[in-house]
Amino acid sequence: MNTLIVSLGKRLWIIGYAVIATAATNQFAEASVPNISQSISAPAVHIVKKGDTLYGLSKKYGVSVSSLRSANGIHGDVIRIGQKIKIPSGGGNKLTFHIVQRGDSLSGIGSRYEVTVSQIMEWNSLRKTTIYPGQKLRVSKAVVSVPSKSKPQAVPLKKVDSTQDGLSDRIDPPEVPVADFPKLKFPAQGERDGDPKKRKTRVELELLPHDDRLRVQIYLDQSGFRPGKLDGSIGEFTNKAANRWKEARGLQEEGIDTLVHEAKRKIQNPYRVYVISSADVNQVGRLASTIPHKAHQSRLPYASVAEVVAEKFHTDHRMLERLNPGVSLYSLSKGNKVSVPNVADTFSFPGDVPKGGMGTTQNRIIIVWPEEILEVRDSNGKILASFPVTLGAQASHVRSGDWRVANVTPHPSFRWDASVLKEGRRSSSYYILPPGPNNLVGVMWLGLKRPDGSLSHVGIHGTDHPETIGRAHSSGCIRLANWDVVKLAGLVNVGCAVNWRRH
Repeated sequence: MNTLIVSLGKRLWIIGYAVIATAATNQFAEASVPNISQSISAPAVHIVKKGDTLYGLSKKYGVSVSSLRSANGIHGDVIRIGQKIKIPSGGGNKLTFHIVQRGDSLSGIGSRYEVTVSQIMEWNSLRKTTIYPGQKLRVSKAVVSVPSKSKPQAVPLKKVDSTQDGLSDRIDPPEVPVADFPKLKFPAQGERDGDPKKRKTRVELELLPHDDRLRVQIYLDQSGFRPGKLDGSIGEFTNKAANRWKEARGLQEEGIDTLVHEAKRKIQNPYRVYVISSADVNQVGRLASTIPHKAHQSRLPYASVAEVVAEKFHTDHRMLERLNPGVSLYSLSKGNKVSVPNVADTFSFPGDVPKGGMGTTQNRIIIVWPEEILEVRDSNGKILASFPVTLGAQASHVRSGDWRVANVTPHPSFRWDASVLKEGRRSSSYYILPPGPNNLVGVMWLGLKRPDGSLSHVGIHGTDHPETIGRAHSSGCIRLANWDVVKLAGLVNVGCAVNWRRH
């Protein structure tokens, strides 16, 4: 554009999303280009919000957990919503954030701000390198200050050499270019949290010591009521899993005490030491950085041993860092020992991936779409299991009628078609991505039939980004963590009914 005047119907790109100019748009004819670099000062006092942890605050303000405890007289890890946390000396410095634009990549952002990809991933608790337009990334240490008038220089996008195979030999995790998905509208947080009365469970669980919170998560996970990643943080999915566990056992308000008692009895030690095996190392390989290059690989393996371990024990890279301070997780090799959540029902690829549906056709899948929960119930309506899910744009519009499981496919390949992802229509331009844990649909695909019996391209499947389940949205179908979709396949089979429910 060579002018600041926009006309009706003009298509504009704003942080990666297309909008159509309306009569109201011209009220902002003098709007400037969005600032992609922000510098903010950390406050001397932080008011605790939902989801905050001492570890998260230490990373946010560049101070140690022990200094936060000492400055605030805290013993243990429990902090409460509304609590005022003093940020000790060394915090309160200016932090620099980058707003992700279309075409950005972590290496490009790192070069711009003179930091490494690993640092950006650590500061923002990223397990993988996929980033999205509009995402806000911390790109400086807490002691770094950027002058308010300084403007970052544009960094040209890195071109892919078509003569190379696109595989990375770097120590840093393989880079994935920024995704380009349309902006979607999903349920508000109030809807996602479910019945307000049931939120009492979450408050009571948050008051437990960290080790007991982890015990509860592990116990729920092993009982089939999956809380999402195991990290000792009582989020919305742990709350929903706990309430469904109580429902399955006919418990009401007193059920939370029973849950905690059972968790302590069954999970005496929430941690264990795991020794890296040759089988773990063999699942790691080089991973292409672009969709076209991935399509030329024979498989899409794990990118690091840490990724293998995190998925095996139903957790994420951030939790492994907390349990293994000072350990270089990207340098793990056979014989190394790491501390992990004490999960009995571990997930190992490819041995734990079933050949198909292993359950009964009498069980029914219920997708509670505002809460982003998938339930499995028997023919009498009794709840058997529940899983956190992410609903994509296409799946979020499928809310009526009796759908059916059409097929259960292990180790699926994936037809990547930008037109399907954005508009729901097939095109002649696509790529076939090979199987593997880093395939976009993970290690298992449950295809669905519409109420009229026709095969839909909407499916229930795994993911290459388990840490984003229920926390990020795309144009996909119904996504679960790989360890959860394998558990689901053991409860259902071809012909099972699939229904949608609001509450």
